[in-house]
Amino acid sequence: MNPLIGNIGKLYGVTVLPEGAEEYRRVRELAVAVARALNVQSGYVHCEVMLDSSGDMYFGEAGYRPGGREILALSSKVHNWDPMEVLGCLAMGIRPDISSRRSYEILASTVPQAPAGRIVAMSGRDELFSIPGVVDVVLKTEVGVVHGGAHNSADGVAYIFFTPQSLETSNKEIEEIGAAFRVDVEPA
Repeated sequence: MNPLIGNIGKLYGVTVLPEGAEEYRRVRELAVAVARALNVQSGYVHCEVMLDSSGDMYFGEAGYRPGGREILALSSKVHNWDPMEVLGCLAMGIRPDISSRRSYEILASTVPQAPAGRIVAMSGRDELFSIPGVVDVVLKTEVGVVHGGAHNSADGVAYIFFTPQSLETSNKEIEEIGAAFRVDVEPA
């Protein structure tokens, strides 16, 4: 997908790469280099790397902190560990068990957006779970709520987590599943 900064207010998605993919190796090398540059001795390092359709990688951001809600949810689902437990261990000086017990070879999310206004109708969880591959849905709003619109990447109205058919089809599936989410808004 395109870098987020140019897509505020538009559907976007994230894919956790399969460990055997060449892209995984390249992203891992970059993330390790970032952690070393930040002189990280322990704790979370959040690193976003975007891959475009031509195969070029773009460095998004890095921080000595956990990623946002969607990123933490993807990490915990893929690697089968609780990010809050990891943070608690780190805060108490305990080395957390973060050995990967990978639950999914590949997992993606799509984040539908909505314009500002009162939500008058939207897809429900049952409807979204009927889409092949969908494994979890987080609805971030509900009918009747006044939505402020999309001003940053955290303003989506839902997180839809799914298992793509392949890394090659992931971006297309992000678009298709995101487009299946229905939200109707009227001026507030």
